[in-house]
Amino acid sequence: MTEKNIADRSSRPSRPSKLALANVRVFDGTSLRPPSTVIIDGSHIGNANTDGKPVPTYDAQGKTLLPGLIDSHAHPMNADHLEALTRYGITTAVNAFCPDPAFCTSLLNHPGLTSLLTASFIATSPNSTHAKLVGPSSPLLIHNTSQIPEWVGRQVAQGADFIKVVGSAPGPGLLQAA
Repeated sequence: MTEKNIADRSSRPSRPSKLALANVRVFDGTSLRPPSTVIIDGSHIGNANTDGKPVPTYDAQGKTLLPGLIDSHAHPMNADHLEALTRYGITTAVNAFCPDPAFCTSLLNHPGLTSLLTASFIATSPNSTHAKLVGPSSPLLIHNTSQIPEWVGRQVAQGADFIKVVGSAPGPGLLQAA
């Protein structure tokens, strides 16, 4: 799966560097503005074509441009999943579980598709429900509080954007183990 994700990243068709959306209504987070022309230039969105060169134009009459939406808990597995998120206006998704750093890295930086923030492996204890994903003796689990600094450092070094902590019931969770 990792190799396919990397191959999909490099095979994505290029998109125009600039695009004009004509007659589009813009929701700015507070109000819906009257129709106008919006220029998308790479990662910048504005209302002026500063270099004066012709720009491919899409007539967005009757359409509304929203700020990028964030999916705060997703589990994408491949480029098809990123394409689906993109189709629904999700510009950023939080990949809430990373069992394998190489696999999670393979989902990053797909041009034109949803960007990801990636979690660590789940910070949990050996007796938790989530420990069943790897088995109770896995080095991915936290057995006592003295392991936490090293565990966090390892997750960050492997590319985690944030640490996901999970407590489970029944049985001891992280707080009880601490």
